[in-house]
Amino acid sequence: MPRDAPLQRAMLVDEADIEESLAYLRDTAVEFGALKSRKLVLELKLKRARAARVAASQASSTDRREAEGWSSSKVDEIIEESAQAEARFTEIGAMRQYHELRIEVWRSLNANNRRGNI
Repeated sequence: MPRDAPLQRAMLVDEADIEESLAYLRDTAVEFGALKSRKLVLELKLKRARAARVAASQASSTDRREAEGWSSSKVDEIIEESAQAEARFTEIGAMRQYHELRIEVWRSLNANNRRGNI
């Protein structure tokens, strides 16, 4: 493989790719922010649901009350919803990072081209 083969592959980032990346970043910004907020809300809901369950427990030991705090269908529902929100947040975050990096590669290549380094 020629020494500059990786560079030639990197130069395959063209303006159409950049338009796609910019569109993706634009189109996912609101959902990404909403998911971040949703994760925080679910975390607080989980704490509240557990605390209510622990407070309502008639168990005499702290360990038993804590265990009962985790054992409710409401807590299970919040955990499941939280896991789904986290998965979607992670997926969108990874794709956003990919598109941001692709834009950076394109910017660097263009800067180097303007300076005559490539």
